[in-house]
Amino acid sequence: MLTYTQILTLLVLACFTVVSSHMFFNLEKNFNTPFVNNILLKAMSILALFLVGYFIFEETYHGGHLLGICLTVAGFVILLFNPIENKW
Repeated sequence: MLTYTQILTLLVLACFTVVSSHMFFNLEKNFNTPFVNNILLKAMSILALFLVGYFIFEETYHGGHLLGICLTVAGFVILLFNPIENKW
């Protein structure tokens, strides 16, 4: 028999899988280049690992780490709101 913590963990992972799949399909629909999609997926994984480390594992981050996260978020926002248009 599973504990409530295990059941909750499985439900959170299932929700994360559905949301990430939905985001991936939206990226494929809105951005035509696999290069941009790859960059966005890598940036999302970095941000997800940062949040998991901070909130679940209670890790401490220093100035350089936070600067890197801010730069990742800035690049993510620039790519999302200024999609590359094919001008060929």
